[in-house]
Amino acid sequence: MKINVPAKTISGSATNIISAELWPYDDGTGDPYWAGGSTPKPYRWEITISITTQFHSSHLTPTPNAYDGLDIQVGDWIASANDGIAVKIISITSKTSISVTCIVEDVLRYNTFRDISGSGTGIFSLGDIVIFSLNEDGDPILDPLVAGIAGATFTSNIIARFKAFYREDFYVLTQPSNTFEIGDLVSITQTGDFVKTTNTTYDRIIGNIVEKGPGPDDFC
Repeated sequence: MKINVPAKTISGSATNIISAELWPYDDGTGDPYWAGGSTPKPYRWEITISITTQFHSSHLTPTPNAYDGLDIQVGDWIASANDGIAVKIISITSKTSISVTCIVEDVLRYNTFRDISGSGTGIFSLGDIVIFSLNEDGDPILDPLVAGIAGATFTSNIIARFKAFYREDFYVLTQPSNTFEIGDLVSITQTGDFVKTTNTTYDRIIGNIVEKGPGPDDFC
């Protein structure tokens, strides 16, 4: 976060949400929500948002003293103002100062599997939203918020979500056809490949594997 530049916490309203992509991988555990499962569910959506300008007191933003739809970027997050259910912007289809259409993702399908209704829905409903960014440590910056917009569980749900997976030492990496297992110590070679650590690669350790997935070539 830059000095003398406020956090981006733009409010708005989700006016349209349509399915964009189903989860394509069968993990072999009986996942009902993948594309070939018993009840397939999307993990990516196209969402259209009506933007409310966020006013501030910094002269250093592209439009001095304000954030609007033109300031929204890939990598920002969108959360329901009601309960903090959040998705990540992975591409932007179009944007103006007052409207943004973008593709969002339920990262790691976190929302899908925590859905308290039991239906595996990975995104919020139409209505009030907040768009925010993460700091250098991967923590959400939620100040300032428009008075009265956030529900009782908004902040606590967002903080819990990012504490679960988005910490400084947790990364999702990909290498096709890897044979890594949970607990393996992994190094990176001089050519950029990931390998199990040996005495010749011990000086290039990146960490140990705590999870396999979410895709067949991914590990964390």
